[in-house]
Amino acid sequence: GHVWVMDTVPELPSACERLATGPLPLVQGVSAIRDLARAITAMHRCGITHGAIDLHVVRIGSTGLRLGGVGQTLGGTVRADLDALGEVAWALLSGELKPRPFRPLSTIRRGVAPSLDALCGALRAPDPRDRPQSAGAILDALDAVPTHRSNPLASIVDAGLHDGRPRRAMVWIVVGAAILLVLAL
Repeated sequence: GHVWVMDTVPELPSACERLATGPLPLVQGVSAIRDLARAITAMHRCGITHGAIDLHVVRIGSTGLRLGGVGQTLGGTVRADLDALGEVAWALLSGELKPRPFRPLSTIRRGVAPSLDALCGALRAPDPRDRPQSAGAILDALDAVPTHRSNPLASIVDAGLHDGRPRRAMVWIVVGAAILLVLAL
């Protein structure tokens, strides 16, 4: 993906608007979180904190995630940026605009890799000392998340379904085989 830090708001839907249709597919969600973590890493390396990251300044398009609203606050902290990244990440993956008490992502969505479940748990840990301490650490954790399905047949069968959950392709294969058998008789 491409990392974009924008001072003006581009003509892309905000993450809040995009989530009105449901959570991002897992692969797209991981890519968007990676883009956001890269943008925050670059800002923090330059000594800049955003201070106002939320679902309204995060824009999602076909070329990746774009972060707007830089300079809209007088101050921010690295910790606040990282906590906001965690809240945005949870919303993108779970579809929940308002955080609820923590539960594993895998209890909300099927097909969640254990490494992604662990990262979500760390991002929403009650004690800030247990959360990632830099956007670079979040990028490192994202590197351990598989970005493709282990069953390519399921990806072909489910290509038109965009909620990120793996489907039970075997049911459709069995139904198709039964129909072919009936037609052959």
